[in-house]
Amino acid sequence: MEMRIKVKTIIVFFLCIALTFSAVFAQASRSVYFRGIRAAKSGKNDFAFMYFRDFLQSEPNSPLTENALFALGEYCFLAGNSSQAAQFFNRFITRYPKSKAKIFACSYLLDIARKSNKEQLAKRIEREIITFYQLSLVFSKYKRLTYNSAFDKKYKALYYMNKVEIYIDDELFTEIVY
Repeated sequence: MEMRIKVKTIIVFFLCIALTFSAVFAQASRSVYFRGIRAAKSGKNDFAFMYFRDFLQSEPNSPLTENALFALGEYCFLAGNSSQAAQFFNRFITRYPKSKAKIFACSYLLDIARKSNKEQLAKRIEREIITFYQLSLVFSKYKRLTYNSAFDKKYKALYYMNKVEIYIDDELFTEIVY
């Protein structure tokens, strides 16, 4: 009987140590994400990219993963690496199909498809954007969706009865007329 108590005590002790280390590790990973945010706000986008990438590798299931994954696609697009941006945005859309940032990831993919002369893909992405938001304009001219990215960009989508306008930092990025 005494031996069982000692074994249980040792097991509980090691479980407590393991839980403590996992909590410390999770906190350290979160700090990597927030270092990425600070780097992005101070204009050090290359460092921000590295922090977000490291964060995703260490914490693939964190609540912050959604923002970090979008930020990686955003960084690659703005750096002119369309193929890598498309990979990150497709991964984002697959993993977060209900995210309010999905439409903005689709907007980047639409731009990439148009610039690559992939008309069929562009049409499919346009349909995805148009049907993303259930529209009911009873008392207003338009419906608005917004998202602020980890790179401190402000995204806005305006859904009208006959078109969708996507803005990045208050500049029209794309428009889809239907």
